Amino acid sequence: MSGGRFTVIPMRNDTLIRVSIESDLSDAQELGLDAEEALAQAAWLISEAEARFTGLSRSMPSMPPPRR
Repeated sequence: MSGGRFTVIPMRNDTLIRVSIESDLSDAQELGLDAEEALAQAAWLISEAEARFTGLSRSMPSMPPPRR
């Protein structure tokens, strides 16, 4: 940079780098969507388990069958 001039060195593989970055971003986005789906499924399973537990805890105590 002598004389106050700037030199720009072109990147020879700029297309390959861009494609690689786009691919990485796409993979990250897909993984994020997969994680969101897994979390939603886990939340649903937890709510189902809570509902069943609540139902079991509120059930009538078992009574012996009547005598004959």
